[in-house]
Amino acid sequence: MHLRQSASPRGSAGSGLAPGAKASCETDARAAARTASERRSAARPTRTTPPIAPNVLDRQFSPNARNLAWVTDVTYLATHAGWAYLAVILDLFSRRVVGWAVSDTNDRILALEALGRALRARRPAAGLIHHSDRGSPYASEDYQDVLDANGFVGSMSRRGDCWDNAVAESFFATLRAELVDHERYENPSAATASVGEYIERFYNVRRRHSHLGYVSPLEFEVRAQLPARSCSDQGSTATTATGGNSASPNGSRARRDRGPPPRHPPGNGLARPSSGATGPVVQVDRSMTLNRNHAAIAA
Repeated sequence: MHLRQSASPRGSAGSGLAPGAKASCETDARAAARTASERRSAARPTRTTPPIAPNVLDRQFSPNARNLAWVTDVTYLATHAGWAYLAVILDLFSRRVVGWAVSDTNDRILALEALGRALRARRPAAGLIHHSDRGSPYASEDYQDVLDANGFVGSMSRRGDCWDNAVAESFFATLRAELVDHERYENPSAATASVGEYIERFYNVRRRHSHLGYVSPLEFEVRAQLPARSCSDQGSTATTATGGNSASPNGSRARRDRGPPPRHPPGNGLARPSSGATGPVVQVDRSMTLNRNHAAIAA
């Protein structure tokens, strides 16, 4: 005789439990899971929102004196050994690059290297507006501590608005068009030497800017510091400061002043400070750079 197995009560098929008992077990299991989740959440440290400064600069890109407003940003450089990252700081008054650094890692150490170099070179007074994007290196506690220690006013671009930092973006576009797009770097060290040569020996001292009346950043700052003189006197003084590359015999600027320096210069030609030099407050956690191919050049 074929016997048909009787159906289990609804809700307890194959469990051997009455419906009420199974519901009770499921409730207890959910409660235990919630309790365990709450314990794990309590054990984790609470994440704090990084400090986001308001857009104090507000696209006021033409201050009337140097060391009143700086802008900073980071771009990437392709090398055969992997990516390198360039951080720069520009003075909006003259568009001069006052601090820069290159590293194989885009982090707060790179940003601090560029900032430290700018502080040693310029020694600005408190009240300077420091503008950046909202990236984590600039929002980091270490970076903000240096800004606070020097009395700087923090300013950050609005979310997703690159025009708030247009001057830094424009510099990177110029750098690529005049140098980087024509080079093939073997490693970050080669990129550092090439970019350093461009910034220190060409861009700051020789490259003319339409925004500055077609003079270089250095010449613009020299003229701003001179007392009122005739245009000819100012031109001759600035020519001396920039190494005599002012004009050709027919009165026009020498054509070679418009082009970049040699592609493979012998060394970076950067001056280094004496070991006993002192400067503004800037602290960099050097232990963070261990076991890294950090290619930044200290000023």
